Amino acid sequence: MKELKVYAPAGHLGHGVPRDSLLRALRLEPDFIALQGTSMDPGPYYLGSATMPHSLEVIKRDLSLIVPEAVERGIPFIFSATGPGTDNLVELVLRVLDEILREKGVRARVAVLSGELSKEYLRRKLEEGVEARRLTPHPSLPETLRLRDVEEATHIVAQMGPEPIIDAIKRFRPDIVLTGRALDVALFSAIPIMMGFDKGLAMHMAKILECGSLAADPPTTSDGMFAVLRRDHFLVFPPNPKRRATVASVAAHSLYERTDPFMEAGPDGYLDLGNTTYEQVDERTVKVSGSRYVELGRYTVKVEGARLAGHRAVMVMGARDPAFISSLDYILEESMRRVRQVFGRQDYRVYFRIYGRDGVMGGSEPLPRPAHEVGILVEVVAPSRERALGVALFLRSTILHLDFPGCITTAGNVAFPFSPVVLDGGPVYEFNIWHALPLDNPLEPFKQKLVELPRGWRA
Repeated sequence: MKELKVYAPAGHLGHGVPRDSLLRALRLEPDFIALQGTSMDPGPYYLGSATMPHSLEVIKRDLSLIVPEAVERGIPFIFSATGPGTDNLVELVLRVLDEILREKGVRARVAVLSGELSKEYLRRKLEEGVEARRLTPHPSLPETLRLRDVEEATHIVAQMGPEPIIDAIKRFRPDIVLTGRALDVALFSAIPIMMGFDKGLAMHMAKILECGSLAADPPTTSDGMFAVLRRDHFLVFPPNPKRRATVASVAAHSLYERTDPFMEAGPDGYLDLGNTTYEQVDERTVKVSGSRYVELGRYTVKVEGARLAGHRAVMVMGARDPAFISSLDYILEESMRRVRQVFGRQDYRVYFRIYGRDGVMGGSEPLPRPAHEVGILVEVVAPSRERALGVALFLRSTILHLDFPGCITTAGNVAFPFSPVVLDGGPVYEFNIWHALPLDNPLEPFKQKLVELPRGWRA
């Protein structure tokens, strides 16, 4: 093939696929469609609890637009689902696919790839002497993965690269590929790499497409992006005529979510953008060339795990009294002193976030001048629900009635927007595995199966 046409219908599954943009893109006859659906951006809770941070209703709506059109036109559709990509969520989305295809009267062959790792698998790797090093320094992450970290994690996933997707396409020739946790770029680069296109261009194209029209002007993840990959360059533009790709928007997204402006690490090497050029071809299209992929001769997958860290209680209050605001540090310190008198110092943590002063940046805030009113978010994390709620409730009454310099009233110095005043925040999880696991075979940890949908279908 001299060129390959690729469509990303949105920046993320569940963000809302515009029907008009989808139909415009389909008229351009893409060779395949891909869409990311897994992410750790919403934090460790969703991995720890194996739940999704998206609306199932919107996920079904997005898939209902894409899947029948893709299957009936013979366009392969590759996507990951959903949130942390645990096996139970992949099965949930598979059931949604089954419902959609049954409702539309359409049949499809679905290759299902698991990104969740068993503890037995990781135990065996560690016992064999495999060393998995952490990918970022953090107090909750050991420098190298240990057996205790594996045991403490409630769920563990690995970000598959393009190789398992390529293998599933070759083995099953499916209409749809549904993966668990996967590299976003793997979904878009698997077919180009399989077809023999330049890996550097394929990976860079995947980087631009992964978030849909976030690489366009104006940017959004709720719209799509289209690319035409050729042997020495690729073209990228949004199907929606209300948006356009510019050199600035495309180059800016090349830097998205990375610490080095010229390099992005992959499982077996890195994408080098040191000699990449961007050219405005027309008002809405950008040409990209010069990107290259550097192989390092080793292969690792990112492994992510989360463990239960306790239970959370949350309280929100607001203050408008200038004397209270000017004495706020004293009020919080004195309140905590009284908490320690009653509850001791052992098994709970309390966090205060002062919005209107430094609630976003904390100690790094360059302008810590309070506004005329501040919002106080109190978070208590403790081993049990009862202890977390108890500490928070004690703080409520203490802060509400505390004497402070300039105090005029004995109550009502803070306002509470909710009743109950203290909200049960449920279990708290923290990442305890964020490591690179070396592999001899990129396919090794990932399970595959072929499912024909709708299940039990009869003509």
